[in-house]
Amino acid sequence: MSFKLKGRSYNIPVENIYLTIIILCLGFFSLWLPTLYGGVEDARAAGLTVCASGCDHTTILAAAGAASSGDTVFIQSTYNSSTESWELGEGGEYSIAFPGPGVTYICSSTDVEIGGVTSTAAYKIRMDERSSTTFQNCTFNNTELTIASSTVITGNVFNRTTSTLAIVDASNAGFNQSNITVTNNIFNDDWGSNTSSQVMIQFNELAGPHSNIVISSNTFNYEADGVSADPGAIVIPGGSFTIQGNYFKLGSNPVGGDSIAIIAEPSTASGALSLNLLHNTFWVQSQATFFTMLSLGGGNDGVGYQNADVTSTYNIFYSEHVVSDPGVKGVSVEWNTSTFSGTLYEDYNGWYGLDSSDDYIQLSGDATSSFAITFGDNTLTSDPNFKKLDVDTANDMEIAPFSQYLDVNVSEDIGAYSAARGTSFNIDDDGAVDYSTVHATSTDLLDFAKTGDTFTFAAGSYRSVNLTGSPALTGNLTLNGAGATTIIETPANQTGMYLININTSTISNMVVQNASSSATTYAISHAMYTYDGSDYIDTGNIGGPPSAAMVLLDAACGGSDFIYVTADDVDVTSLVSGTDDWHLALSDVGGESVTVIVPNQLVTSSADFASACSGVGLTVDLWVTSTFSNDGSELTYDAATLSGLGVTMYGALEDPAYIESDATEYYGIRLDGSSNNTIENVTSTNNTHGIHFKTTSANNTVSSSVFTANILSDIYVKNSGTNNFKNTSFSTASTTFEGDGLINVYERARAYVTNSSTSAVSGVGVTFTSADESVTETVTTTATGYTSYTDHLLAWTMSSSSVAVTNGGYNPFTVASAASSTYYATSTSSNLSSVNQTFSLVMLNAGITQSTTTLAVTEGSTTSSYTMVLNTQPTNSVVITLATSTADISLSTTTLTFTTANWDTAQTVTVTAVDDSLDEDSESVTISHIASGGDGNYDGISISDVTVTVTDDDTAGVTISDITMSVTEGGSTDNYTAVLASEPTDNVTIALLASGADASISTSSIIFTSANWNTPVTVTVTATDDSTVELSETVTITHTATSDDTNYDAISISDVVATVTDDDVAASSSGGGGTYSNITYPSKMNEDSKDFVINSDVQEASSLEVTLNFNFKNAEKVAISNSKSFDSVEYQDYEDAKDWTLDSGNGTKYVYAKIRSASGGTILVSDNIELNVPVQEQTAPITDVDTDICSLTQKQSYKHSQSTSVYYITEDCTKRAFKRSDVFFTYFDSWDDVMTTTKTKLDSITDDTLGFMPYGPKYDPKYGALVKIVTDPKVYLLLGTEKYWITSETVFTTLNYAWNWIEDVATGLLDKYTVGSEITYTNHHPNYTLIKYEDSSKVYRLEPDPEDANTQVKRWITDEPTFESLNFRWDRIVTIDNTEGYPDGEDL
Repeated sequence: MSFKLKGRSYNIPVENIYLTIIILCLGFFSLWLPTLYGGVEDARAAGLTVCASGCDHTTILAAAGAASSGDTVFIQSTYNSSTESWELGEGGEYSIAFPGPGVTYICSSTDVEIGGVTSTAAYKIRMDERSSTTFQNCTFNNTELTIASSTVITGNVFNRTTSTLAIVDASNAGFNQSNITVTNNIFNDDWGSNTSSQVMIQFNELAGPHSNIVISSNTFNYEADGVSADPGAIVIPGGSFTIQGNYFKLGSNPVGGDSIAIIAEPSTASGALSLNLLHNTFWVQSQATFFTMLSLGGGNDGVGYQNADVTSTYNIFYSEHVVSDPGVKGVSVEWNTSTFSGTLYEDYNGWYGLDSSDDYIQLSGDATSSFAITFGDNTLTSDPNFKKLDVDTANDMEIAPFSQYLDVNVSEDIGAYSAARGTSFNIDDDGAVDYSTVHATSTDLLDFAKTGDTFTFAAGSYRSVNLTGSPALTGNLTLNGAGATTIIETPANQTGMYLININTSTISNMVVQNASSSATTYAISHAMYTYDGSDYIDTGNIGGPPSAAMVLLDAACGGSDFIYVTADDVDVTSLVSGTDDWHLALSDVGGESVTVIVPNQLVTSSADFASACSGVGLTVDLWVTSTFSNDGSELTYDAATLSGLGVTMYGALEDPAYIESDATEYYGIRLDGSSNNTIENVTSTNNTHGIHFKTTSANNTVSSSVFTANILSDIYVKNSGTNNFKNTSFSTASTTFEGDGLINVYERARAYVTNSSTSAVSGVGVTFTSADESVTETVTTTATGYTSYTDHLLAWTMSSSSVAVTNGGYNPFTVASAASSTYYATSTSSNLSSVNQTFSLVMLNAGITQSTTTLAVTEGSTTSSYTMVLNTQPTNSVVITLATSTADISLSTTTLTFTTANWDTAQTVTVTAVDDSLDEDSESVTISHIASGGDGNYDGISISDVTVTVTDDDTAGVTISDITMSVTEGGSTDNYTAVLASEPTDNVTIALLASGADASISTSSIIFTSANWNTPVTVTVTATDDSTVELSETVTITHTATSDDTNYDAISISDVVATVTDDDVAASSSGGGGTYSNITYPSKMNEDSKDFVINSDVQEASSLEVTLNFNFKNAEKVAISNSKSFDSVEYQDYEDAKDWTLDSGNGTKYVYAKIRSASGGTILVSDNIELNVPVQEQTAPITDVDTDICSLTQKQSYKHSQSTSVYYITEDCTKRAFKRSDVFFTYFDSWDDVMTTTKTKLDSITDDTLGFMPYGPKYDPKYGALVKIVTDPKVYLLLGTEKYWITSETVFTTLNYAWNWIEDVATGLLDKYTVGSEITYTNHHPNYTLIKYEDSSKVYRLEPDPEDANTQVKRWITDEPTFESLNFRWDRIVTIDNTEGYPDGEDL
């Protein structure tokens, strides 16, 4: 019967089926019984046991004697072979004979050794005619088993260091042997250099016929030096034999004779031979005198011959030494009889490294006539690819997964090793071959490619690839690299990728480069001549064509040394030598005239030529030296000399003749007869030609590739088919056609669509249409304004007649965007001529573009302007009428006219503020536009208004010309003027009031109108003259304004202070009755100078420390104060100059002084100065400050109409400016929270010494902020709801914090945070700090370990959305050193 395993059919004699079942059952029990009884050692219940002690027997012989047919003897690990009763024979061998048949002997493992008590003696176990015996799982050392029919030898190891046979059958003459199975055994020969017989298994040719002998799945190892399997590993006689699935590893350095794996000798006694030899692996390790895998011959010693029929299929015959190894045969047939015949059928065998001279099978003797060999069609001669390249030596006789010996006939394998052939293989030039992740390190692997294989190239450099189609390789290959790092570095004089008759394959993701050569080839034209009336064209007498041939001398002048040239461009490269010239010999041969071209290195002169060629009867009619002169690179034809000699070109042959040199050309990629292939993402550079299409190559597609910097051409077409280039870079100028083939060029493109404001337009369909409208595709813009790329559009066709981008009528393409409710349709036209082109389209709507919709102007100074232009051309003129909402501005024009000619030219409108004298807030004026005319798109179209902000240049105020007056009773008067600073909207009445009766004023009220507002009104101050002797007095004149004009009603007006000097003198007593002397007052020392000034009367001081300058005579004391109250001020000695300290705080500062004479006369003087001191210098204490109530609400924001600046009124009634809007919104929710006041009142609030606003209570500093308040230098780290004080600068810098991270905040904000622990340490960062390491982009947050609050873990913030959602700050991530380590916690 037969069965299949992995697609193979195995024929097993029916008689062996029961035996097989018995073997399987025994295998089952060998596994099951140890479980049941605790191991083989205690398996007494299963049969007889043999061991050193405690078993049924201590020797196998004793157990055999006790056993009956059908019994099993279990030989356990403690068995000692030396206890056997070995009988010493005459030949020095030891033997024992088993008495009974039908016994099965099973060793507990191959650790059980039988025989081999001494290493030099041979041991024999004779079973002779004891049939149906089984030996299983034992190791036999130098032990020979003599077996009979129905014997099974399985799973054993035979070790041999002597001349002992391993297995031999009974040699009784006429004794028939049948149903013997030798399977799954290992035979090891380590006999050294001994040259005696080394047969492992021998079936005697003197015995009777053998039938159903199976030798399968065994391994024969001839490993030692000198071991040669001579005269055979297996010897068989006549009978039916199956030798299947065995490994034969033949000697590594054999000596002394032939080495034969199997000897077959059918004889008269044993009968005819039927041998089925299949799925064996024969491996010759080294060259020998004679190696034979299978030897067929007649019987020895006169036992005669018999017929032989051998079937050899699926075997490997392999020599490791060299390819075509002399003396190594697959099958040797030595047949010395013609009476009997033989047949050998051979198919699906693999022959490699054998002597190919005899087709791997040697016939000798009568075999050449009486032995018939039939060869199948499926023999392989390629390398079987044993697994010899990896580090594992145990698998060396297995074949690699890419071997062509696997799955050769659907799923059959050649050789003993069986596995499914792989289809996906990896090549890594610096990898280690393991036949799973790396199959090879070079492209040699592709020599074994089969249809459907995939080869993946790792990054690296590889040699060229040549693939030629065969029945096993038609195509459907995939060659895929790693991109630009996979480089086919082509060796000299080779093509990078050469595909011959390979179809439907893919080459992708690699670079092919440097396929070029410096070699030169030479070709000669067909030249024959006419001279002196004769045509030198006949070569028949020297063995050439009957006529019309030129003769080229190739070597010595004999018929076989002539080259007959009958066409142009015959290759003569091999004959061009150095700088040797070529000569012309017009010759006669037996009456025929012939043209002979003679290279100089062969013959140098006419005489030498005649001598050399006399043997063929050739004589010279005309010798022309150096007809072709050679300069080492070019051979130049001497037409002038020939013409001068009367030599002309025969017939219509090309004249002048030539020997043309040409650089040898190689190709990055060459497709020859290969179709439907795909080349994708491949760069071909620095080759002679980038890609070459040859012969019938068609329907190949090259996509997303680059062909650049190639020497002669990027594309070389010499084929008849049509191929396709898709979105691939190349140069049309570097494209060559020499055939009828075509290249269709496809490109991908996209559009970018914007409106007239350059903003992206989404959702627009854009259609690409070829000029002949045969190609069209529509794509749609996204929010970016870009469409996706189109599919590959047929852009043009290249042919031998044209490579221009317009060839084929496809280019130029029209790229058109569809109209929408908002935009007009638009289009452009351009050639589609390069990869990934982008076409820009601007879509216009029927509208008017204004340069701006907001302007700002100021009265009396600036103007501003804007432009208008139509977006599209109207059908008629369009008039735009302009109008203003108030008269506060004027326009340069009130109409704009756009015609069909100037519609796209912008027109300018200039806006000017109307300058008046009114103090008014900034105003907003609207310019409106109405369009009329044109067409339906423009008549009444909506046009945006322009809003103009008008800033007033007038400020309400009352100007007092002098605020200090000096008058004397009965003497001088003084005066000052008052005038308005701006025109009022209603009358302004100013009431004047003197504070005492010591002086009078010329008027008690002044009325200003819109007519006289800018005319100063004089007020005269007069001292009241009385007769009272008194000190000088001061009178204050106040001014109060009332008006329905809110800018002037209750406006602040400066007081005027008048000093009144008394003119009365008191009498002093003298003698009896006495008289009164006058009190004198201080008076000016220098009438041309002021009486009192600060810092020599400069306008501004930059320091609190000033000098007071006095100009008085008759002065004795002076009292000085920063306020009019003179509280706690004492008099001091008068000096012309006094040092003085002003009150702190920038602004106008007043100093008051009382000057007293020696008689007690006192006057009051004052002066002021503008103080502008840097904040840090204002250190003087504030003294004598008036404690008036703040005129504006504290902790509120204010502005006035003349400025956009916004100020904050502090609790100390000072003002700070908001310099950034983001800071403003940390105090207030809206700009509506800003209150408006007058400039005067806002100016009256002293500027705060802090020149900026810190972040307020509404500020969210986010996680990890560093903050301080302006009045405290402490820096805090904010984490969550707590603040952590960083206690020193050292701690701050060591923890890698940056000073520019510190933010100033209001006290109210810092108070929101609870106090955390102080940061005094530097060896780690606080919990909840955001950190990253220098060499990583990962960001972590430090937190207490949930299981131990005293330790910290770092938690990875896995992505940006998580980081943002936790309100963390990117600018507060601290970069730390790698030495600061924290264990990992759970990811955030």
